[in-house]
Amino acid sequence: MLINQSFEIDSCDDVELNIKRTSKLEYRISYDDEKDIKAIVFIIGGFGANANISFLDFDREYIAKNFDVATVNVFYHCFCHRRSNVEKYSAYKYFQE
Repeated sequence: MLINQSFEIDSCDDVELNIKRTSKLEYRISYDDEKDIKAIVFIIGGFGANANISFLDFDREYIAKNFDVATVNVFYHCFCHRRSNVEKYSAYKYFQE
């Protein structure tokens, strides 16, 4: 049977930017408990992957159902692309040009 689990773990501070992190890192796991797991596959979403989380869930579950692997999505820092209200720092501006 396909098992889906979600976990949050404590994060680490950003030493380079001197930012103390209070948010947790989220990761989601899918595996078939009736299969002999032969590998762990990490799926790291790229730019815009957070536009529709159901795509990430579908891919993770599909791979776990069809192969003898456990699959993991990692929702890393800055996973959610946000438009800045300061145009100078907004990635949105550069992608529209």
